[in-house]
Amino acid sequence: MARLPYFGGVMIGLMRHRVTLQENISVADAGGGRQAVWQNVPLKAVLWASIKSVGQNETFKANQLENTITHKITTRYRADIKSGLRFKKANRYFRIISVMDIDEGQKWLKALCIEVL
Repeated sequence: MARLPYFGGVMIGLMRHRVTLQENISVADAGGGRQAVWQNVPLKAVLWASIKSVGQNETFKANQLENTITHKITTRYRADIKSGLRFKKANRYFRIISVMDIDEGQKWLKALCIEVL
């Protein structure tokens, strides 16, 4: 089995998922009010990422079972990736909770995300 290149704590071969970085904006609706919608960030929204599932939690709220799935998503460093944004992969969405610059080298970024079901 061939070894994958290893750069700064990240195995480059695991960066095999194409994700789109999106932001939530407010737009005018037909009734004169405002509506929140998601759109791709303005510059180079599509990037390569590693997606790793790290946990799942089920809670019972308001007579409903609520399922929370957490993931760690690793990408190349970008200063515009922050909490409040989300990643989109096909028909799956990952809300960014927190971000961390791996090794403080501005090469890799790890985001803790919750999958929105």
